[in-house]
Amino acid sequence: DTGLTSAARYCYLVCAYFTDRTGNSANYSAISGGKEVYILPKTPVATVEAYEDGGLLIKVSTTVDCTGYIYYRSTDNKTYTKLAATTAASYADTTGTVGTTYYYKVAAYSGSETWCGTASAAVSKAATPASPRILSYSYDGSAVTIRWGAVEGVSRYKVFRRTDGDSTWTSWYVAVENTAYTDKTAVAGTKSIYPVQSDQLVGSTRYYSPLS
Repeated sequence: DTGLTSAARYCYLVCAYFTDRTGNSANYSAISGGKEVYILPKTPVATVEAYEDGGLLIKVSTTVDCTGYIYYRSTDNKTYTKLAATTAASYADTTGTVGTTYYYKVAAYSGSETWCGTASAAVSKAATPASPRILSYSYDGSAVTIRWGAVEGVSRYKVFRRTDGDSTWTSWYVAVENTAYTDKTAVAGTKSIYPVQSDQLVGSTRYYSPLS
């Protein structure tokens, strides 16, 4: 039986018969009690990336016909615990510890979580700090000042600048106790963007947030 729709329920009934000498079907048996078959949702494809609010963002990159998705997490790629069941094709895990590698799988379900398909292949990434929230930009005629909100636990910040027409970034490190930077090299009449990044040292490894 081909052409079935995933996440759908089908019922099959069977009876027996024989063909007489004239080629006509005759003498049908009683119909069987029937067998109900449920076609589970297909297996989704998952990805994981750094999340601007800290932690990791799991996305379903290839969606399937279903009611929703169940997100699972593991620290050893062996034992998984359920994080959430939601209709959204993405889930932000902000409960992780910066520097710890987490593994994720996603399964699609239809109707209720009981009817759950096979989980996706595992994806993994180390949790990252949150991105700074830009509070303001100002220009006094000779310099641009960028201000942002403090991010708990980070070691320092990194301010970037890219001017229209440039393909490369200029950057400066800023001590953690500071939440502002003044660019005195800005050129009047040019348009630039100034994203800021959190930098957190865990052991001997640095972990970086997405650009703000």
